[in-house]
Order: sequence, then structure tokens, then C-alpha cells
Amino acid sequence: MLWGIFVMVSRIVVTGHGVTAQAVQAYCDRMGYPCVSRSDTEICAHDWVVMSPGVDPQSVPLPAGAVMLSEVEFAYREWQRLPADQRPQLIGVTGTNGKSTTATLIATVLDCPVVGNIGDPLIGYVGRDYPWLVCELSSYQLELCDQFTCSIAVLLNIQPDHLERHKTLEAYIRAKMTIVNTATRFVFYNASDGHLSAQLAMMPEPIKRAIYPEVLAGYSILESRPSNWLSVQAAVSVGGLVGVDAGVMRERMACFRGLPHRMERVMGGPAGVRVYNDSKATNPAAVAMAVASVVEESPVILILCGQPKATCHAALCGQINRQVTAVVVCGGMVPMVTDWVAQGQLTVPVTGVDTVAESVEAAFELAAGTGVVLFSPAGSSQDAFETFAQRGDAFKACVVAWR
Repeated sequence: MLWGIFVMVSRIVVTGHGVTAQAVQAYCDRMGYPCVSRSDTEICAHDWVVMSPGVDPQSVPLPAGAVMLSEVEFAYREWQRLPADQRPQLIGVTGTNGKSTTATLIATVLDCPVVGNIGDPLIGYVGRDYPWLVCELSSYQLELCDQFTCSIAVLLNIQPDHLERHKTLEAYIRAKMTIVNTATRFVFYNASDGHLSAQLAMMPEPIKRAIYPEVLAGYSILESRPSNWLSVQAAVSVGGLVGVDAGVMRERMACFRGLPHRMERVMGGPAGVRVYNDSKATNPAAVAMAVASVVEESPVILILCGQPKATCHAALCGQINRQVTAVVVCGGMVPMVTDWVAQGQLTVPVTGVDTVAESVEAAFELAAGTGVVLFSPAGSSQDAFETFAQRGDAFKACVVAWR
């Protein structure tokens, strides 16, 4: 028998078998907590069921008395059992797009670990000696939090996404806004985002601090692309708040070259054609930002692929019509893009192919030795790949192998 925060707990039950479940199991082993996999047991009253982000809570029946919580919530509750001087200050970063780059850039400025959705699970840092931790937080991690508190919260944007799981935009927003509560000391938010501004309208000004997707010159090579402006603003704002010298921030940020699969320049392909791997762009808003960031390098050949998201693509179609020369589509996106063309929503030339390799060949032929080939899929990777990283690696391999 163990004790949570004033609650008797009989054991920890983990769902899934991935990185999160393994980290929870390792922590429980270290602490001597009874811990079992849901696949090996029935959930009982007084169990704490620690959910892996990829497992939908609706798929796990919960008996009366049992508690369902995310791994980050479990980690936070475990920290509360420790003396205050043994708990780190948490900087939480969330948003539909840009979380990973922003969280990594803040961690670079503070010279501290980045954990959570991008890095190692948070539970692995309980009991370790770090004054600051930067935690990237997805809606899947936040939806099962009620005590979890960040000292500093960073909210980047909210666009419709993951509605297959959350069902409505309102539910998705509620999950995202769990990052903020009455104990949060400071909130940096993108004041140009209507959803965030509405959600934070009643928060007092000394706590909430506006940032904007505007260029902040002299801090990072990332400032050259509009898609990175908000990340740089957030990192400099957080760094300044916690007392990092501006010169130190510039020095540390100068070493950061961006993350793989996020507007990553790929060396290869025909002479005169610039190639970008943006496999992480799994929703229309992310693709729109990617297109906007390369429009001045036109002509732009856009490759779409993946499993379509249950969200509106009308705005993206309009932007493609204005700023993209041609589209190549493969995989699960083919039926949807075909419908866009049939309905008159998409008016640029569209080439349909079967595989990522074929999409690279078609895009290079359309580029005709100039402009940009942008791999920014707009869909999740599960139609043909396990992860967006695997998909991006496949794309890069095709570009490098092209002759």
C-alpha cells in the first residue's frame, strides 16, 4: 500500500508498452511501488491508472474508486511528496504547432533539460537535482491533469487538431488550457491568437504577458523564418524573466540549428531546387505556416500525404491556390485532395502518386530546376509510417538518393 497526496493507493497500473509506460514502471521499481500493466490485470478500486498519451482514456473502463491520470500528473504528485527545495520549477509549453522548437529553444537558453512530449518522460526526473525543467505538453498529456502546475506556462496557438480524440474544438481547448491554474505564476501567450486571448481575458495582467509572432533581431538564426518568430520571442521572454543575460541568451541560441522534420533543409535533389522536410506538419495550420515561410522562394511544389485530420481545410486550400505552383499528393490524403479538386476548392495542378518515393520524383520534375519542394504533409503518418520522424527520414532518404 502506498499513499498519494492524502489518498490511499493500492498500486500503479500503466497502459501501453512504450516509452511512457516503461518510464513509469522504472520509477515505480526504483521507489518500491507495486506496478502492473493493464494488459496483465483488471483495474481495481484504489488503483492509480497512469495513461500513456497514445491511449485514449475513453478506451479504458474505470471502476469506482480508481483514479486515471497522465504521466505528467503522476510525476507532479510525486514531487509534492518531496520537500520544496527538492522540486524543480516547471516551464510548460503547449500549443497546436511549434511546441517542440519553442521548448527546446527555452531549454537551450536556460541550459536545462527539455522533457515531456519531445524528450524523456517527466517521471524520470523526479528526485533529480535540476532547478528548472522545460516540459513540452500535448493535449493528450494535459487532459488528465488536475493538480499539475507550471511556474511558467507558455501558450503558442490553438488550431483545430486531434478532434478524432477530443471530438470538439471546445474539448481540445479545455485540455490545452489545463496548463494554467490559479497557482501558475506567469503565463506567456500569443496575443495574436483569438482562442488564447479569449481564454485568458479575465487573467490579471501581472501574471499574463503577451508575446507576438514578430521578428526579434539579433538572437537566433531561426529568426529568418516567420514560423520561428514566436519560438524566439518565447525563449527570450522566459530567459529574461528568470534572469538570463541577453548576451548569454544570444550565445546559447546561436548554437541551435532547429529540430529535424520541422522546416529542415535537405541537401540533395536537382541543382537549383531547395528542399525542405516538414514532416512534423500534421495539420492544416502547420502547413499554412510552412508555405508562408517559403513563398518568396517560389515556385513552390507542395507534397501532401498522410492520414487526413478531422478538421476544416478550406483556408489551407485558399492559401495553396494563392502561393503554391503545384501539389503532389500520395497516401491517405489522395481521396481528400481529389475531392477538393472536384469541388473546385483546389485550383492548382495536382499530381497523385502512391508512395513518398514517387512523390519526390514527381515534385522534382514539376520544379524543373528552380524554386522549392516542400514536404509538409498536413496529415498524420499512420497511413504508411509509425511516426512523423520515420516518414521524414524516408523522404530525406529519397531526396539524397535522387539522381
